[in-house]
Amino acid sequence: MADGDYRDIVDDITTECGKYGVLVGVTVPRPPAPGSGRVFLQYTDTSGAYGALSALAGRLFSTRTIVAKYYDEGAFRAGMYTMP
Repeated sequence: MADGDYRDIVDDITTECGKYGVLVGVTVPRPPAPGSGRVFLQYTDTSGAYGALSALAGRLFSTRTIVAKYYDEGAFRAGMYTMP
């Protein structure tokens, strides 16, 4: 994926997900990195995370259904973006 396309995707995600609370960060691992194809959102508080999870889970993005769930903060901070 070209750098410009990647930045556009991250910007779109940031704009859409910023509607639910204040984002600290948006992490989108790029192929071939572990976790590629996933998006990790970090909010300043749990209400933003809950709002995003409630609003996004089950929505369609392109032809894919969004699966939203909480992720272990320690694993996230360690850069371990694979999910069981």
